[in-house]
Amino acid sequence: ALRTMWAHEGMGGFYRAYVPHQFVWIPYNGLFFTLLGRLEALESQAGLSGPSFGVGVVNAGVCAAVAGWVTTPIDVIKTRIQVQGANPELFAFRGPVDCVRQLVQKE
Repeated sequence: ALRTMWAHEGMGGFYRAYVPHQFVWIPYNGLFFTLLGRLEALESQAGLSGPSFGVGVVNAGVCAAVAGWVTTPIDVIKTRIQVQGANPELFAFRGPVDCVRQLVQKE
C-alpha cells in the first residue's frame, strides 16, 4: 500500500488530509478537556469527596461521546478527502468546501 501511494500520489498522498485532520482534533480536544474540567469543577462545587476512578471514567466517557458527536461531520469530510486517491471517480473533490457541497447535494 505504501509503495502504491508513493508511486501514484508521491509524498503529498501521505498528508492529503493533514489540514482537515487538524479541524477535527483541535475542536475535539478543546471540547473534551473543557467539558471534563467543567464536570470536575461542578463536582467540587457540589462538595463531592475527592475524585474517584469510576467517576473519572464516566466523566471522560461522556465528554468523549459529546466531543465525538460534535466533530463527526468534520471527520466525515476529512475521511472522504483521505480516501479520494483510492477512487478519484467516486470521491472527486476539489477541496473540503467542495466535499461539503457534494455531500449535501448527493447524500
